[in-house]
Amino acid sequence: MWIEALKNGVHPTPCHQMLTELLGIHEQGALKDEDLAKYHDLLRVMLMHLHCRGFLEDGNGGVVMQAVAKVLLLSGQQLARPALALLRRGIKLVECHTEDVEDTSWIQLMMQLDILSRAETTLALPPPEGHSAGPRSERWLLEGPWGVPEGSDASLGVRLTATGG
Repeated sequence: MWIEALKNGVHPTPCHQMLTELLGIHEQGALKDEDLAKYHDLLRVMLMHLHCRGFLEDGNGGVVMQAVAKVLLLSGQQLARPALALLRRGIKLVECHTEDVEDTSWIQLMMQLDILSRAETTLALPPPEGHSAGPRSERWLLEGPWGVPEGSDASLGVRLTATGG
């Protein structure tokens, strides 16, 4: 996945396919929830690279955001806010997608389900016993050694304050 996320020709389709495979491996029980954390930096880098190449501006980018959000939600309550930000931005992109003649109503329905039944419900739960850290903010998507490319906050659906925090 790192190779796909970092290559110059990064594209939403193979990124989405790899995320779908990762989710499938998880569903089969070969990857535990706690093991998903090792993919978090990869997911953020993937989103930044897709943004820098203009691929987070249409419905194709929206479905990648949904897949990333699903991985974050499976990782635990702490990443529900970043996941919700991705789902909210992603569904807007899918709703406005006009490039293909595909009917996007099914994917929109699935994204609404992810928002209502997974992300918002996860945020409403009390923190698990023994976990003192609360949910991370949406800014988590932008944090990392790579810096924040211009416009990535809006592209990922993250609201920044006037001071950048």
